Amino acid sequence: MPRKNKNKQAASSIKPQNGNVSGVPKKGKSMKAESRPPSTINIVVIGTGGPGTSHSLLVTTEFSRYMFNCGEGTQRLAAMGKGLRSSALAKLSGLQNIFITHKSWENTGGLLGLSMRLEGQLNPESRIFLSKEAQPQKPLSEKSPPSITIHGPPGVEKIALMAKKFSESAGLNIVKASGEFSDSALTIQAVPFYKNSENQNKTGASGPVLKKMRRDSSPQPETSVAYAYICQPKSPLGKINVEKCLDAGITIGPMVGRLQRGESVTLDDGTIVHPDQVTDFSDSEKRPFLVVECPSLEFLPSLIASESLGSRLKSSGDDSFSLVVHMTPEEVYNSTQYQLWMR
Repeated sequence: MPRKNKNKQAASSIKPQNGNVSGVPKKGKSMKAESRPPSTINIVVIGTGGPGTSHSLLVTTEFSRYMFNCGEGTQRLAAMGKGLRSSALAKLSGLQNIFITHKSWENTGGLLGLSMRLEGQLNPESRIFLSKEAQPQKPLSEKSPPSITIHGPPGVEKIALMAKKFSESAGLNIVKASGEFSDSALTIQAVPFYKNSENQNKTGASGPVLKKMRRDSSPQPETSVAYAYICQPKSPLGKINVEKCLDAGITIGPMVGRLQRGESVTLDDGTIVHPDQVTDFSDSEKRPFLVVECPSLEFLPSLIASESLGSRLKSSGDDSFSLVVHMTPEEVYNSTQYQLWMR
């Protein structure tokens, strides 16, 4: 979705397993429920990057939500967008992980406001003040603070940390994470690419020459690296077939739950029943999806050279992308090189 698009919102779903699931976290959900893979993954476009808007993506399951980029006005777009205003899928409550593709105001301008809002939702006792003089001496709550994790290139968390300066009790723990992210729903791999192909060795030098170049070179600015995100859904649990359970001598009880979690069980007569004997696995979408922004033409050579992305784009197998979300500016998106890379 190049940024030239008009401000329209859309939603799509990747359904790892059949089922009538809304994708909205339910009140009172236990941690045990959150430890299993979701049955539906919903992808909601909050902002397309059109005139006067940022570009932002919200990925939701029935247990969790993840945001990709949070530009200025993201909360307003989620609340006011026609078709999203009444949609529970676009609600931001429960958001704990934000992934930034590139350090820019267009991608991070909404982090400050969103952090303050999430703190109010997760810690109702916290209050927001505009001056240090208004702050009380002691926090209102001794509870362990909720947290939000920001993933992305170096420095993307700095604007969100500003929210703590306005908070009475700094009740939101803001964490910067690096490396691969994984939970019960998704494994998200960050693939870095660089401005002017400034990766480990842009000149082809090696050995002592390369070491001297690294030692003599000045540190690159935080805006010289961008991340693409490969999002791999976790395989859902199999659906228990009641008839197969009865045929195997299993009645409703703890054994059913163990079988659904992939464990074998032993009956009173010594018979061992394995999960594949009593579960049905649907032929569902298990391929990953990609979120990518190439900030400018200067980043394009490094993006094209990425083997981990190129091999999947050319593949037609299980490792190919089921969906690619482009947050790339119009001039880059329409370039011949980018179009060839997409194909």
